[in-house]
Amino acid sequence: MNNDSNLFIVNTFYHIFLAILLTKGKSFSKKQNTLLIIPSFKRASLIVKLLQTWTANPFHQIELISQEFGFRTDLWHEFLIKSRIKKGLSKFMAMQRFDHVFIFNDYSKFNQYALTQAHQHNGSLKCTLVEDGTGAYNTYFFNVSTRLTNLLKEIFYGQRLTDIAVMGTSDFSDDFFAIFPDYVRAELKTKNVSEIPKINMDNVTFTDELFEIYQITVLRSAELRQIQGLLLLENSKLYPRYPALTEILYDILEIFKARNLNIIAKNHPREKQKNYWHIDSIPNIHMIPQEIPLEFLLLQKDFHPHFILGGISTFLMAAKWLFPNIKCVSYAKMFDFQDDHLLKTFKKVNIRLLENKRELQEFLSDN
Repeated sequence: MNNDSNLFIVNTFYHIFLAILLTKGKSFSKKQNTLLIIPSFKRASLIVKLLQTWTANPFHQIELISQEFGFRTDLWHEFLIKSRIKKGLSKFMAMQRFDHVFIFNDYSKFNQYALTQAHQHNGSLKCTLVEDGTGAYNTYFFNVSTRLTNLLKEIFYGQRLTDIAVMGTSDFSDDFFAIFPDYVRAELKTKNVSEIPKINMDNVTFTDELFEIYQITVLRSAELRQIQGLLLLENSKLYPRYPALTEILYDILEIFKARNLNIIAKNHPREKQKNYWHIDSIPNIHMIPQEIPLEFLLLQKDFHPHFILGGISTFLMAAKWLFPNIKCVSYAKMFDFQDDHLLKTFKKVNIRLLENKRELQEFLSDN
């Protein structure tokens, strides 16, 4: 690699989206930028194809380490998959030399392993941490691993790993990028927190590339112009914990049907229950596959929804940050979601918090 080469280690669509914005900023636009994808989403090869066909692609090199989505419950298969990923990382890093690494999830042991491998080829390697999403603004803590678990991981990776309770708090770097630096959680305040540079969005827009890659009719520019709203569905794992979610979604869909609204709906990227709500059977509600990067709709030239409705999705914050005039609305309080810091952050960035069914009905009736 040439001097001043950057490596972006990403795991989600949101990571890729932020990496694109970072590469388009003045500080990194003229450097050699490599995207290393260790995916936590399905059909990752499609995102590689999309980026490679995009005329504004900022990456000189894109490496997809694995196309596995999650791991099988069978421990042996899980071990084989993880071994393949580790081997792929070792092989890739052995042929590279980077000057600056960006990590969006420093909790991931694969990401930590990749960083260590990169450091072996450049002792003066610089590292910068970047937000993973709402984890930078909520109060969630990861469980600390047991000594036995840490020992097994150390044997597998051949190195000591960092076990952190809050994403972004590792000692890999004192520098941290966020979309709303003033509102990051207390544990991140000890870092040098900077805002991800905002850019001229006209330089990164898509036209019909999303349709050409994913072949979903509603993604055509002409159809996107007719979309009135975007519905973000929560992961089905939350429904047993928050029973009110079921009734809330039922109410939302009934209002959509009654008003004949033209809506795009999408599952959580890591949703494992296909067609959980059978939404694709409702007229004018277009359920797009979860392997489509929703964040890239924000870069779509002809996508201008009247509103975006969700629960605790990172996408709400990203949309509000890029386009302050978009109406972003959360029903998190309606299902009694308990995270005061995140909900207060939503309010501070002008994401409206609906309190009850009446407010939901009034909002959707006005849009």
